[in-house]
Amino acid sequence: MLRNRYLFKAWPKRLAALLFDAAGALVFFSVRARAASYDPARVKKILLVRLDHVGDLVMTLPAAARVRGFFPNAEIHWLIPTSYEPLLRPFAQKWNLKLISYQHNWFAREQKSGESCREAKTLIRQFQKENYDLGIDFRGDLRNILLLWRSRIRFRAGYGATGGGFLLTHQPEHDRGAHPSMLSRRLLESLGIPGELHPVPLVRDPQMPEGLRECKSLGHKILAVHPGAAHVEKRWPQERFDALIAGVREKDWAWVVIVGDARDKEEIALPRALKSEGVLDMRGKIPLHELPALLSGADLFVGNDSGPGHIAAAQGVPLISIFSTVNNPEAWKPWSEKLRLIARPLQEITVGEVLEAVQSLLGAGSRT
Repeated sequence: MLRNRYLFKAWPKRLAALLFDAAGALVFFSVRARAASYDPARVKKILLVRLDHVGDLVMTLPAAARVRGFFPNAEIHWLIPTSYEPLLRPFAQKWNLKLISYQHNWFAREQKSGESCREAKTLIRQFQKENYDLGIDFRGDLRNILLLWRSRIRFRAGYGATGGGFLLTHQPEHDRGAHPSMLSRRLLESLGIPGELHPVPLVRDPQMPEGLRECKSLGHKILAVHPGAAHVEKRWPQERFDALIAGVREKDWAWVVIVGDARDKEEIALPRALKSEGVLDMRGKIPLHELPALLSGADLFVGNDSGPGHIAAAQGVPLISIFSTVNNPEAWKPWSEKLRLIARPLQEITVGEVLEAVQSLLGAGSRT
């Protein structure tokens, strides 16, 4: 029961969370009873919270759109990491959501705890003045829950997956093996918001670099490759990505665009690939908010367990995701019916296996 209820892998942390929740439930016993007075018709102002990684944000887009559809006249604010604001801006404009950025949040790559606390206090004071009727935390994080509680939001929905569920008025049963799309759906249903959730694209129009647009116009297929990942243990070996890209070009199945940030370029060497004709290395040259438009023009995406794969999935691009055993692949895989998932210890995944999947999904075999 504890293993499924909490996100922690270590049992002492799960036990500590259980004891914390048991004590909290005795003190805040009246919070859950408040749910009986919840009336969706009286909700006028809503705060959404999603402060983790880009893939998680992308998979929350359908839930945010569903909240807007259910509350067409409500004022809706969304607290997100500052670095992802340009990425989400077109979506927010379309769905009339106000983005509120949190620069030094607790999931930031270069976190500074002192600045994070000071910024959190400023946000809480701001939120107290907003008088939100409803706050929704899609992550299931104790810090997010505390932020909603300290902001004096009357109705608070989320998962107490790291503790603190006693501060929530609406808390459906958590399943750590469930996909984020399913968890979001259950959360919304607990608030009386029905309906299926479906992936939502960030942009509608492809925008490829000039060289790749010319390739597409000549009938060439485009393979987008992201060899990076936030954590080294999630990265398929760089020499295998190098061989994969070189192999695709040797067989002339597609032209290749390599995507990622400047850190990917510094840390991941691809000597064979970069010597091949028909390979465009865009790492560090394309800001994140332009990546959805670029990927929309690709015929196939190949990458690790990382944000660009979730962006490709949201854009409807067929993709091959190479997953390690760090996370549960079924729980964290990109949300797409066009997904080919390859999930095993990374050293067991061969170049030949991935090349075969590329060939199959590209319909390759003849010149493209």
